[in-house]
Amino acid sequence: MLLILVMAACGKQARDPGGTPAGELAVTIKTEHSTVQAGKDLALTAETSGATDDALFTWDATAGEFSEANAQETVWTAPAEPGAVTVTVTVASAGRTADDELELEVTAEPEPVAPLEVSIDPQVTTAVIGGQVKLELTINEPWSSDPDLSVDWTAPVDSDFSSEDTHGSTWSAPLEPGKYELQAKVMVDRTDGPEAVSATAEVTVKACAAGDPAEPTNPCELENIRQLQHLMLEHLDGHFRLGNDIDARET
Repeated sequence: MLLILVMAACGKQARDPGGTPAGELAVTIKTEHSTVQAGKDLALTAETSGATDDALFTWDATAGEFSEANAQETVWTAPAEPGAVTVTVTVASAGRTADDELELEVTAEPEPVAPLEVSIDPQVTTAVIGGQVKLELTINEPWSSDPDLSVDWTAPVDSDFSSEDTHGSTWSAPLEPGKYELQAKVMVDRTDGPEAVSATAEVTVKACAAGDPAEPTNPCELENIRQLQHLMLEHLDGHFRLGNDIDARET
């Protein structure tokens, strides 16, 4: 009879009052990051083994606050001051306890970065057909010195940029008078994602007219030169005809 009782006892697994099999109680803090920014939130989970369903959890930390100090899952808010913080969780189950701790590093909140600001100078100007317009692009710091900064210049149909970079561009006006909008789209990569800002300039393209400023490549100036040459030829032709008339009279 004694042997039968011993064998029966060996055939049954001891169980905790909560209904789960008895075993060594253990708890481990699980989280996605060990570094967190000051004032930011971090999700924490107490992962257990050998605990009953009615296990009790207690969270503690050398700094910061918990959304739930007595839950298996909680959210910890980092303090405002940077530095090392120790987070501890204790689990109590069926008269047994276990605990775990985790070292977290709180980093300082980064200095705010100025928003991207872009402008084109001149914003409004005029040009002659086929002429060139020089545009200066201004980008605020610290973005103007960003090595990853990129600029995309766009112009209307039938016109193009003869040169373009992050400092400005030279636009060649079309042969059709009218108002044209030029655009520079500046793109940078911020810590919170990419940012793009555009600036525009309006150019009024006019036809050739007398008195347009002289430029080596100004088609209006070339046109004025042609007109002047034509007037000079007419003037010389008049003198030549007058001389022929005088000679005819003398003979």
